[in-house]
Amino acid sequence: MRRKDWYLTEEREPGFFHCEDYEDASFYLLEGTEKALLIDTGMGEGDFRAMLRKLTDKPIELAVTHAHVDHFLHACLFRDSTVYMHPRDTEKLDQWYDCFASDFEGRRCQREDFTPITEDSVIDLGGGYTVRVLEIPGHTPGSVAFYDEKRELLFTGDAIGSGIGVWMVVPGGTTLSEYRDALLHLAGRLRTLPVRRIYGGHLIQEGEPGTAHYNPLTLETITDMAQLCEKVLAGEIDSTPANNPFDEDPAFRAELGKASMEYRLSQIR
Repeated sequence: MRRKDWYLTEEREPGFFHCEDYEDASFYLLEGTEKALLIDTGMGEGDFRAMLRKLTDKPIELAVTHAHVDHFLHACLFRDSTVYMHPRDTEKLDQWYDCFASDFEGRRCQREDFTPITEDSVIDLGGGYTVRVLEIPGHTPGSVAFYDEKRELLFTGDAIGSGIGVWMVVPGGTTLSEYRDALLHLAGRLRTLPVRRIYGGHLIQEGEPGTAHYNPLTLETITDMAQLCEKVLAGEIDSTPANNPFDEDPAFRAELGKASMEYRLSQIR
């Protein structure tokens, strides 16, 4: 069993670092010439800032894909810098702070601590390194992806899963029709943007190359997910009962192609 202060860090390309915490939450660091951008924080313990200082000596800003504990627990450490989050998720901060009260004890931020971002907001890291925001409401209302325009990398958090599907049963998730529309919009955007690689919020879940379970995120994942939403809405796909640990709303699991998700009965609209 890993210690809670365990971190994996690796430089995958010059100025691009992939990191993991003990709970297999992935977060990423992108360097420009003037500053660095941390995408999500994981929820590991220990000296988080010291771990990051080993990766870069540049000022670090934080960009949050969505307001779940394993993605922004350490946002409070960046209040002296800039913390980006979509306003539809900052509106639900109290809900998530209350859900994971023991984790967030002494670590809560106020809504005014966050800089709002929306579709096509651009974060300039200097030297031609820019990161563009793409909205993907579904897993949470304010879920976003961050597109590194120079490196041609896309970071999607949990918005399209990480290889084993999307967990739509979490409180605050959108209806399946809104999620479907967001996926179709994202797919249209990605047909005009060069994307070499998509990185999800739990990279280990895509599996190992060469194995039967290897399922990296691609444009096909997104289009399959949109079609899966459409078929669930139309009652044209078999679903199996799934666990909902949050309340009594019945939950189900469905799969299609490279996509799978667990959703609530109340989201079928």
